[in-house]
Amino acid sequence: MSKYGALFFNQGITEELTPYESAVFLKKIKTKPGLIKVIEGNNNAVPLIFIRVLNSSNPSLSGLSEVIYENNAWCVNLIDTIQGNSAEYELYVFVKSSYHISLHPQKWGIQIYHKGVITHASSQRPLNLLEGNNFVLTGNNWSGVDVGFPCAVLITTIGHIGMMDSMGGKTIRVTLCGRGNRIIPHSMIVSGQMSTTSLGKQYFYIDVREYGGKDIND
Repeated sequence: MSKYGALFFNQGITEELTPYESAVFLKKIKTKPGLIKVIEGNNNAVPLIFIRVLNSSNPSLSGLSEVIYENNAWCVNLIDTIQGNSAEYELYVFVKSSYHISLHPQKWGIQIYHKGVITHASSQRPLNLLEGNNFVLTGNNWSGVDVGFPCAVLITTIGHIGMMDSMGGKTIRVTLCGRGNRIIPHSMIVSGQMSTTSLGKQYFYIDVREYGGKDIND
């Protein structure tokens, strides 16, 4: 701890200084499957979106989640083929610090400049990005990875599985989702033509308790 310095408070809450243009927390969205509009407007303000399911009774989910730009908005296309509209999800949305301030101009706070360029700003929660490199699908073991705390996972494609069937083959796309303390797969047939299986082990996730999420046991 520093011997000298200053703490700044806003209505009793300590102000955090965040490096400008880093990813910061914008909002949490509770939603059902479908096409969910997340941010309107600027197609250059690409958000980072993390996902978890709240009420799944299945160790794995048959579905698909992806981030798309459609009708002048960033959206999450979320399909759950097992639970359908009975499923509830949470999305955690992060954007660049400059875009956050453009949406929520600060009445109070701190900004630090260097040679006329802003370098740090307050009143924003920075992204605490966690990384794993041990996600493996073997046989019928789709129970995922236990990270020890309630988590949400960055929406991204971790790979594809090529499978033979009576029609000659199919391709299954695999994305990831948080469920309680576990990171589990979403999977969905995306093509009627089989491709080579290619699955990665790397994934990115957050501790949702840092961003207003609750520890939900399932």
